[in-house]
Amino acid sequence: MSTTANGHPEVAGVISEGLDYSCEYRVRHRDGNVRCVHVRAARMQSDRSESAGFVGTIEDVTVRKRSEDDLRESKQQLEHALEELQAAQQQVIQQERLRALGTMASGIATISTMRWPPSSVSLNS
Repeated sequence: MSTTANGHPEVAGVISEGLDYSCEYRVRHRDGNVRCVHVRAARMQSDRSESAGFVGTIEDVTVRKRSEDDLRESKQQLEHALEELQAAQQQVIQQERLRALGTMASGIATISTMRWPPSSVSLNS
């Protein structure tokens, strides 16, 4: 592996300093599809603590990344649906309050039109 690391300056810095490395990249596969990969590299040391090179892995994480994106989108849709439900709930509560107020006002209006004492009730027994 060269210190230019195929045009990735952050990788070149890691190599020159002998640090461990972990990063995700999007790469175009030879079949034309874009894949997500997780690259890890760790420095190997000799018995005398000298740098002996790197050992690393490249893991295809495309399915995981797609699942994360799908989950993020589902979460946003659910949050939007929850906001709509809460707004509808508030609207129903407000309508119920207005209905109760109307019923109460109607009852007060009915009472105020009643004659008191009612003619069927005698106050002098």
